[in-house]
Formats: sequence, C-alpha cells, structure tokens
Amino acid sequence: DASQRSHIDGLVTARRDAVLNSQSLESLHRFVELYPGHEHVEQVQLELARQQLASNQLLAAEKLLEKLAYAPRRSTAGTATALYANLLAQVSRFDDAAHFYQRLEQEFAELICDQEMTGLEIVESLADDSHVKAIMRNPEVWQDGRVNQHDLTEPKGKASPRRNTQFFALADRDQHGPRGSLVWTIDRQRTLVGRNQFGEPEFQLSLAGNRRQATRFSGTVGISRAARAGHLCILSFGLELFAIDILQKTSDRADQILWNEVATPKSPSSGTIRYPQLKHEAIPNPWGPAWKRIVDANSKRPVGRFGPINANGFCFQRSHEIICIDPLKGVESPIWKREGVPAGADLFGDDKILIVALPLGSRMGAAELSKRSRDLFELGTDRTEEQKLVATSAMILRQADGHLLGYRYLPAPDKRWTTVGRFVLTWHETGQVKTMVLYDPWDETVLWDKSVPAGSKGCLIGHDELALMQPDGRFEILRLIDGSRVVEAQIDAESTLSDIHVFRSAGQYLVAVNAPKPVRSSDVTYTPAPSGQGAKLFDGKIYAFDSGNGQMQWPSPAVIDQYSLPIPQPSDLPVLVFLRHEQKKKTTATVICIDRRDGRIVLHEEGLPANLTSYTAIGDRAASSITLQLNNQQLSFAYNDQPRPPEPPAQTGRASSFVPTKGTVLGSIFRILRGEKEAKPEDESETDGS
Repeated sequence: DASQRSHIDGLVTARRDAVLNSQSLESLHRFVELYPGHEHVEQVQLELARQQLASNQLLAAEKLLEKLAYAPRRSTAGTATALYANLLAQVSRFDDAAHFYQRLEQEFAELICDQEMTGLEIVESLADDSHVKAIMRNPEVWQDGRVNQHDLTEPKGKASPRRNTQFFALADRDQHGPRGSLVWTIDRQRTLVGRNQFGEPEFQLSLAGNRRQATRFSGTVGISRAARAGHLCILSFGLELFAIDILQKTSDRADQILWNEVATPKSPSSGTIRYPQLKHEAIPNPWGPAWKRIVDANSKRPVGRFGPINANGFCFQRSHEIICIDPLKGVESPIWKREGVPAGADLFGDDKILIVALPLGSRMGAAELSKRSRDLFELGTDRTEEQKLVATSAMILRQADGHLLGYRYLPAPDKRWTTVGRFVLTWHETGQVKTMVLYDPWDETVLWDKSVPAGSKGCLIGHDELALMQPDGRFEILRLIDGSRVVEAQIDAESTLSDIHVFRSAGQYLVAVNAPKPVRSSDVTYTPAPSGQGAKLFDGKIYAFDSGNGQMQWPSPAVIDQYSLPIPQPSDLPVLVFLRHEQKKKTTATVICIDRRDGRIVLHEEGLPANLTSYTAIGDRAASSITLQLNNQQLSFAYNDQPRPPEPPAQTGRASSFVPTKGTVLGSIFRILRGEKEAKPEDESETDGS
C-alpha cells in the first residue's frame, strides 16, 4: 500500500545518501545493481561514473555515460553529456567529443550540467585553439574546388602486399553514441587495424600472439561476428572471442585485449582444447547476395552467434553451456551459467530477456511448444509448407539471472534476416508477394509488416534501418524499430535488378543499385579488384539522397559499368572508390573515384600494376587530400579552393564518358559552362569512357 511504498522509498533514499557520501566505488556499484529501475539510481550512476573517471576506469565510465546522455530526465542527460564530452576530448577523440559538445550547446544551453556551469558555458570555456572548437566551427572539412594533379608513388622500404585481408565495418552508426564508422581489416597473421570514418588509422593490434593452434583454428573463416558498446568491442573468430578496448588511440597496448576466450571446452582427460575445422556455408538470400554462416567442416553443425552487450552483461555459448559475464571483466567471475543447451544456438535480446534460438531439430521445450502454433503469421492451414513459415524453437531466459521464462517458436535460421533487441526481422512469401515482418517472439506479436513484389531487393543500413527497392523503381528506407519511412523515392526501373547497397554518412545516403546487363563483345576482359576479398563487378547506378529531407542530391544518377565497389568504405570521405582489373594484351588495374557531393569523377587512373590484393582509402583533413594505398603504391590527390565549373555525375561504359556525351543537351550545357566550343556533327566521334 501507499504507506509501505513510502517507507521503502525512505529506506532507499537513505541508502542513496549514504553511498553518495561514501564515494566508494564498491558501494556505488552495489546500489546500481540492487536498484536498477529506481528513480534515485541515475544520481548514483552519475557519481559512479565520476569516480570511475577519477580512477581511470574509462570504459566502465563510458558504458554508463553513453546511456545516461540520452536519459529522459534532462538534468541527468545534461550532466552525462558534459562528462562524456570531456572524456572523449581527453582521449583525443575530437570528432566524437565535438558531437556531444554540440549537444550541450544546442539542447542544454541554459541547463546547469556540470561544476555549476550551463551547457553553453561549458562550450564557451573550451580553448579557442582546441581541436574540438575547430571541428565545431567548420564541420565540413573538405574543399570543394578543383582537384590537383594526382601523384603515384611507392613508399620507402617495400612491404609485401597483404593478401587475403578481410574488410568489415564494426558499426556504421549507433543510435546513441559517437557518430562515424569503424572500418577494420585483419589479415591471415591476425593483425587487426582499426580506422575511423575518414580512413585514418586509430590502432593496430596483433591477435595471434604465440598461440599457433588458435591461428589455425580460426584463420580460414576470419571474423564471424562483431559487437560494440561505446568503445568496447567483442569479436569472434569462429569459436574464439576477443574483447578489445579501442577507446584510446594506441597500438599494441598490453592491456588493449581485455580478455580472450575459446568457446569450446577442454577435454576432461587431457585438458586440451579441440580446435575444429571451420568453413563458410552459403545461405540463399532472396533479397540480395547470399549470406554466410560458419559451420563445423566435419559435423556440418552451425557455429552459434553470441549475444549483444547490454546493461546486464554479455552472453555467449561454450559447448552446451550459456555463460553471462561482465564484458569488461571476462569469464573469471561469471554472472550466471545455464547448462544443457544444445550447441550451435544463436543468442539475441535486450536488457530484460535473452532469446536462445535453438538449432534445427532440437526437442527442448516440446511439451510447452505443443500448445503453440507453428504458423506464426496465421497464413492458414490450407497453404503449402513452402508458403508457411517453418518455425524452430527458442528458450526465453531472464537476462539478469538466466531464469527460464518459457519457450517460443521462431522463424527458421535462413528466414531470420537480423534482430533488433528481442525482435526478429523476417519475411514470408505468398505467390508473387514477399511480406517483411518485425516479429516479437516473446509476446508472439507482429510489430509491423510490409509487402513488396517478389523481385524486390533490400539491404540493412547499420543496425537500425532497412532499404528496399522494387523492380519498378520504387525505393524506400525504413526504420527497423517501427517501419516508418525515412526516404521514399521513384528511381529508374531495373528489369535485371540483382542487389542494392546503401552507404550512410552524415547527411547522406548513397544508394548503389546493381543491375547487370549482358556482357558486350570486347577484346578487354574485366575482373574484380582487389583479388581474394570476395569482390564482384558492379554494373548499375548510384543515387544520392539527403538523409534530412529524403530528396535527391544529384541531378541524375551516376552510371558505373563493370567496376568493383569495395564494401565497406570510410563513411566521411568525400569520395566513393571503384576498382577493377583489365585483361587485354597484359593485365592492369584501373581506379576511379566519384565525389559523393555531386557524383562527378575526380580521379581516373589506368594502367596500374596488375593483381591488386589490398586497398585502403585514407583522408587528410588538414590538406583536404585523399590517399589510396594499392598494394605497395600510393595514389594521392587533393581538393583546392579554386572555382570549378559544374560537372555531371559519372557516366561510364555504356553510358559513355568521363565527360558528357557529345551531341546531348546535357553535354552541350556542361561544355558551354566550361567555355568549350560545340563540335560540328561531322567531327563527332564516339568516346568509350569505360
């Protein structure tokens, strides 16, 4: 009743005052654990973050501040934003720090945030010559004038090209937290290199050590999953896990690897770990390129996926055991364990529940599940099995302690596109219609659905958005959490639509529509570059949309004919890079770069040494220059502030030209703007810009 509630609140308040006065890390942390949802917990969390900052526990402090900076209570959010901005500036993450200082200036200008200062006063107290102030004054760091003559050089001291290098994007943008992306590479020697949204290297770290068995164990499959919470990253190489601190920009720091765990048990008799041979297995994907999953090469059993990093820990599976740990501390003192779970489960969920998607064929929970329908979306018993969604079983656990809450049916593994917290993005097909569904397996409800023609293609954008394109050219970007539209546009219809990809950056979506046409007879053969990285030739169009209003930014799409489009690419560089090998009398390589702002070609370099096996794009913001590292060579160019005439988006190959085609109205307009004379019809000749 009310009197009991008042009495309990009084006890909690007294306990809060005691732990705040104690300033003890242990007492503060214990209060947060005991009263996670209480109204007084935010004040204690802020003090805990302050104490962690003072004791140099930066990742632990960030874990709290990243969430508190977006708390509903403005006083909490303002204070957390101020502390987080200062933390990021101290570790030289000036772009991220500028993002949070801008929030102080715009959202908390008149609110007392920290040390009796308002958000505006905190920003004004920054030194005029500070890196953060410079970024806030001029967020657009790239010149937009002419491009200087480029240089092709070989770095001093030849280094052998890194073969079999894997590229992956850890996260392209978090809903809360620092903007930008991390593009990482790892080679067969397991040297991990992290780069920021400008391609600038932030750290280099060897994960191999002296553990030669571990290298053989995971080397053939590379990184199979990556999760991020702030600047704490957890990576899996098959069945081997690494937790990495990337907050501070250093290389091969001794404590950068927080912990390392092999998710397969030791032999009871010998005490040794068995390292199974792993391989990739393709999963057909009606929305685009095939997906890949990792399986045991001998048993063909899939390797399960670890869970997210959330407020109540990090969960992974080791053989038949689910283990929940503090992601900053590792496996030495687990929060809880649950045994008897079939190996190869996929884990996902939120702060409250953990969903353990059991492997196909599991009979766990059969008695409870017998009372539930496998027809998740009520497609009807008159439909064929192909039309119905085949369901598999899942355990539902309480995230805080691993307690079993029940069992539910889930879409089959090859119908689970992605997860959003506890929700599953899936689809079902009926006739010539595919219906996309965001499904809550715990409540057994559909949050939203959307139907499109069977030939439609799609792709995920980061962790929070979805792009869909129909064959008739209708294009949409949706928010995953609620299905609301961010962009809706009519673009060119494509009868041979193969797949799409979206590059998201601050203020822009670049949409790559791949629609291969029949290969023309030619004495030149084009093949993908770089070699050995799973690249394929792109034959299609690039569209640019404003992420604020959804409008097209270019007058027409860029047309790219038979070039590889490396994925991922640094999100905040002003260019998009295309590569290919050309085989004629001899094999050479070609690179083109188009400007993201208007689609024009700013670099076209042919005759490069053959067999490109590595590629990196790096921006120098101070010089407004771009450097492409291609094997052992560097190709550099820079923007300047000299005025330039407008140029059209790139038109290569069949669309013919790095300048507009002669005889066209668009070509005439752009040549007049350049001051060129119009050629007479008889002087015209066809130019192949491929």
